[in-house]
Amino acid sequence: MKSSFSTELFLLLMYGVFGAETEEVKTVKEGDSVTLNPERNQTQGFIKIVWRFGVEHTIIADLSENKPWLSNTDERFRDRLLLDLTGSLTITDMRTEHSGLYKVKIDYSTGTSYKIFSVTVLEPGGSSGAIAGTCVTVLLVAAAAVVYYYRHRICDQKRLMGKKERVSGGRQICQSRD
Repeated sequence: MKSSFSTELFLLLMYGVFGAETEEVKTVKEGDSVTLNPERNQTQGFIKIVWRFGVEHTIIADLSENKPWLSNTDERFRDRLLLDLTGSLTITDMRTEHSGLYKVKIDYSTGTSYKIFSVTVLEPGGSSGAIAGTCVTVLLVAAAAVVYYYRHRICDQKRLMGKKERVSGGRQICQSRD
């Protein structure tokens, strides 16, 4: 009886340790590559490693008996996947369609561990808000330059005519040359 209880407790603890999922967040620019690395200590002594993508959990890569297998049926990943013998998955020439969750399942003789990677692929250039902000800034600088130019030109013309002009508060905006 005592042996059965301790065996069940051991299995429960092992499942709790190996069944735990950890998450890592990665952000890359479109066209760049990303490498998703399970921890080295997680991949030691593995039997099989399976990589899945998206909410549909599509299998995109598999490593068992030191033989990597890469999906060639999913057009999104055609000629973009590299899987090394440690289980690290590299995705080259990233596109926005590659954004999503990548889940690696590592099977051992003693249990299974999981790791989730949340990958976001940013579009090239800035966001639409950043572009709009840049455009507004450029327009404001251009408007200020135009106002400065015309005020300076008016002052130059008044200087040539020898006039002084005062604005409210008694400040002079143009000075005659003496």
